[in-house]
Amino acid sequence: MASLENLEQFEADLESKEQEVEETEQQLEDVNNRLDKIESAISDLSEDQEVAQSVEKNQEQAQEDKEQIEEKRNELSSQLQDMENELTEMEEANNESESVINELNGIGEDVSEAMEIVNTRKNEINNAKNKLKDLQSKLQSKG
Repeated sequence: MASLENLEQFEADLESKEQEVEETEQQLEDVNNRLDKIESAISDLSEDQEVAQSVEKNQEQAQEDKEQIEEKRNELSSQLQDMENELTEMEEANNESESVINELNGIGEDVSEAMEIVNTRKNEINNAKNKLKDLQSKLQSKG
C-alpha cells in the first residue's frame, strides 16, 4: 500500500515524469518535422530516382526514431497509470485518517493539528491527480 509519508517523494517522481513527457513531446515534434522535410525532399526528387532512393534511407531512420519515441511515450503512460493507482491508495488512506479524526472531533477532542495535516495531504493529492491527468492528456494528444 502506498504510504502517505511518501507523498513528497511521489511529488518529486511526478516532476521527473513531467520533464520526461515534455522531452518526448519535443522529440516527437522534431522527428515529425524531420519526416515532413524528408518526404518533401523525396517528392522534389521524383525526377532523380537514385538520389530519392538514397534519401529514403533517411526517411526509414526517422520513422524508426519516431517509433522509439512513441514507445517511450507508451511506457511513460503506463508509469503514470501506476502512479495514479498509488495516488488513489494514498487518497483512500488519507480519507480513512480523516474519518477517524472526525470521530475524535465528534467526542470533543482537539484534533485541529491532525485535521490540518489531512487537509494539506488532500490538497497535495488533488494537485498530483490534476498533474497526472494533464500529463496523460499530453501523452494522448500527440502522435
